Amino acid sequence: MFEIIEVVNLPKCNAAAVHLRIPRSEIIQVMGPAVNEVLTAMESSGLYPAGPMFAYHLDIEVGFPIEGELSAFQRVRSITLPGVTALKTTYVGPYSGLYKAWASFGDEFRKRYPNNLEKSLFREVYRVGPETTSDESKWETDLFIPLGEAP
Repeated sequence: MFEIIEVVNLPKCNAAAVHLRIPRSEIIQVMGPAVNEVLTAMESSGLYPAGPMFAYHLDIEVGFPIEGELSAFQRVRSITLPGVTALKTTYVGPYSGLYKAWASFGDEFRKRYPNNLEKSLFREVYRVGPETTSDESKWETDLFIPLGEAP
């Protein structure tokens, strides 16, 4: 399913995000409104995304990296994503395939790191999506499973 799996360092990152506590089955319905909420909050603070949208899975944080101070705005808040060393791959295709992609990537992770206890939460970074192309087969989502703190 994946052409490249590599170990990368993700730097610490300040971000604007909205926290969602929802079942996985509802992500597709709430993701768009959450993205719009974060973008509206950023705009009200005079900020623009400093990188692609991400999902940081605790329950789920949806947001964008920022450079600057975010003013309080409804549910959107400033967060800091920790710097981590992570196993990374890229899934290409529609968002509806992400669950299967994660299952496959998780299996590969467990084969390579059978004794690794995840110390941080996994991330998705949406590099190419509906804001870029309507062709879902060309959407690109980077998947990250943390291995530990970044050096």
